[in-house]
Amino acid sequence: MTRLVYTPDEVAAILKCSPAHVRAMCARGEIPAFRLGGKLLRIRAEDLEALTRPQNTSSSASGADGPSALTKTAGASAADNLDRALRQMRLLSSLKSSPRSPSR
Repeated sequence: MTRLVYTPDEVAAILKCSPAHVRAMCARGEIPAFRLGGKLLRIRAEDLEALTRPQNTSSSASGADGPSALTKTAGASAADNLDRALRQMRLLSSLKSSPRSPSR
């Protein structure tokens, strides 16, 4: 089963920041989020993936050749970390939901 939503605590662990920072980003609209039952804050997996996906911007500040090598490396690293974290969370989720065979 694919993970559809995350809590602010889970997103904070993936992004390596505090849950308060994630909530503040949601409040500012930097991370799209919704309230479950009017209270519980949740972030859709596709919104989290879009947030960490390297963006192709054509800004004069990035120079004629586009973003610097450092920016490209940092973006790729963040995307790699997110992909790795999502795979781990899916694996843990599948392990929790699969029936266990009796131990001998």
